[in-house]
Amino acid sequence: MRRRATIRRPPLSDRTGTSSTVPDTATSDGRRTDGAECRVGASASGSGRTADRRGADGTNGVLRMTDSPNRSDGATAEDPPYRLTDLHEDAMQIAGCQTETAVYDVAITAARDTLDARDAVVAVRHAGDWTIVRRPDTPGEAAGEPIIDARITDAVDRGEAVILESTAERDRALCVPVGTDGVLELLGVAEPCTEEDRRYVELLASLVGIRLKMLRSAARSEDERATLGELVDRQYDVLNEASHQLRTPLTSVVGYAEMLTAEETGSPSDQQRELASRVLQKAAEMESILEWLDAAKPQAEVPAGERLDGSRLVGWGRLGSIDGPILLVVDDAAFGTALADRLRERGYSVIVTMTVERATDHLESESIEAAVVELFGDENDAVTEPLCRTGLWSDVSTDLISVFRDDPQDLLQLGVSAYLTGDEQVPQAASALLDTDRSAHLRVLVFDATSIDDEVTGLPAAWDVTVVTELDDELWEQTWDLGVVRTGAMSGVARDAVRTLRRRRGPRRLPVVLVHIDRGDPEPRYVVGGRQFIQRPLDVADLASALTARSSETSQNGSQDASIDRDGSHS
Repeated sequence: MRRRATIRRPPLSDRTGTSSTVPDTATSDGRRTDGAECRVGASASGSGRTADRRGADGTNGVLRMTDSPNRSDGATAEDPPYRLTDLHEDAMQIAGCQTETAVYDVAITAARDTLDARDAVVAVRHAGDWTIVRRPDTPGEAAGEPIIDARITDAVDRGEAVILESTAERDRALCVPVGTDGVLELLGVAEPCTEEDRRYVELLASLVGIRLKMLRSAARSEDERATLGELVDRQYDVLNEASHQLRTPLTSVVGYAEMLTAEETGSPSDQQRELASRVLQKAAEMESILEWLDAAKPQAEVPAGERLDGSRLVGWGRLGSIDGPILLVVDDAAFGTALADRLRERGYSVIVTMTVERATDHLESESIEAAVVELFGDENDAVTEPLCRTGLWSDVSTDLISVFRDDPQDLLQLGVSAYLTGDEQVPQAASALLDTDRSAHLRVLVFDATSIDDEVTGLPAAWDVTVVTELDDELWEQTWDLGVVRTGAMSGVARDAVRTLRRRRGPRRLPVVLVHIDRGDPEPRYVVGGRQFIQRPLDVADLASALTARSSETSQNGSQDASIDRDGSHS
């Protein structure tokens, strides 16, 4: 029985968010501004679908999926619902389509042949106009006039499938929305048009909308990736130019300041000598900042895909006049290789080892003049403890730099500004870091991770000292001038406390000193650069720059290859 009806689709979980729009190059007359017709090309996949889906007698091919006899409504109780076999084949083809044209090709061919329609088209709405997409191999006598009027617009806006009649051709058309701006029209649908037929076309249109959305999202991602690449290249050029432009006058400033401090131009007054020393110090800090700009370039020395461990506090060993090789004792090959590459670029000879045994051999048999070792190897100090027991730790840690390796930026992060062995050294560290004397009023937060019951002593009476064993959120409602972490062992508790205290909470980071009560070496250790690194992260380039600054009077060894020793062998 012929009927005109509006069919509401049952809710589908994959119907949401399947909007699609016509590209800006499409026009309402079915042509594209780039000269291409808005017609889909024939494909081998669609040419033989009629024979596969229709019986020899011309009846609808749905009954070939079951041995059940025909019923008056064209379906059987044992039929797979919604023509799942056909739909699965269509879905696989649609999933493999890489262009909108290919998607329309599959949809038009599948819908036309499966429902034995005279013609099938896709109408796409853009800026109020409709563009008709059809296969170019449609016979002239079969091509029908699509229905483009207010009824189609209303159906697409409501997301409903409808059966409409063309007044001009007295033709019936099954119209199913595709996303939010398209409609799949089957012209001249054979009767009867069963519920299974309509449901199949609805699901097919839903698959088409999803695939179109995926393709457009992929295209947007490619555009964004290209834009990001341009920004990265531009950032690289800016950093490179800034580094180059600043380094030339800085070299002159350093040279003049060195001449003044060395009294090559005569004996300066005490005030002039102090000013020249201050200029030289600031110039050295500026040079380290330029090194940081180099490390901030997108072309970082860490290989793509390599993630550095973000939980380790690393110790930098003996600094001074560097003639021999530098030893890196690391537990992370990517980190060791990255730091070795930076040092090798500056002409140093580098040995990287990942075993304590080989590190001991190198320290005893070779003229190692600087070393990087694991300060916080793990919770049990599995890496550093043997070095401490044998006394080698004291031998290689004349000047200690403590830094964090922290994700996600794959850069070394500053941990503590000073590494001390007793509370009485804290005022000296505060004076060096904050440029104050013992009479200054400071608010000091002390985190005590030791098991010692004695009170904190040796701090100036003018200081307002708060000692805690837990870092509660209420503490950050106050303003602190200095953070102190007291520990008797290099454990995760002390490491986490340093990390918490160093977290930025406003315009500045809190300078932190670490007091290691049980450490044997009584000499305090300071971060190279002093106050400079309180406000910003320290990276690999800073470490290399520190070496360069300490050994500026020593000739470099030329470009030498790094020796990577991961399995105990030394090349």
